[in-house]
Amino acid sequence: LSTQLKFDDLVLYARDQDSFGLNRIYTSLTAKHPKVIFQSELNELKKIVINSESKLILINDLPSFRFGEWSETINYENRRKGISIEEALIRRNRFSEILYSNVDGKNIFMLDPIYEVCNNNWCDIKLNDTYLYGDYSPHLTVNHSYIFSEYFLKHLPKAN
Repeated sequence: LSTQLKFDDLVLYARDQDSFGLNRIYTSLTAKHPKVIFQSELNELKKIVINSESKLILINDLPSFRFGEWSETINYENRRKGISIEEALIRRNRFSEILYSNVDGKNIFMLDPIYEVCNNNWCDIKLNDTYLYGDYSPHLTVNHSYIFSEYFLKHLPKAN
């Protein structure tokens, strides 16, 4: 990656916060804490990006639904299911804090597309009457695979 990046290239970094286990209780005395591993990964990317004068775009996590919430949604489609935007923001708070702490506005930027999938203070499991996600994680269905196109075009940093 470091030899392939050029001035003003964009590197998009998006991860599911649950892949790091940042919201789990951590008890191991021998392994590195997930927060340390996550920050270490970001530090490596930051070095590469800064040295190549390219840009790192950190993309905040989308709301995901716990398995029980997703199961309930499938079983009771006639009821409105999802989570409040407040709950979605709380669930990803540790992840967001780490991402935002790395933003410098020169080489490292942050995009948060949560409001593209949540509206009226609610994150629904459906958008335009079709399921947003293909499973109970933030994996978008084919119907919604392009919902962020305009958002990214509008918010990605422009080349110098």
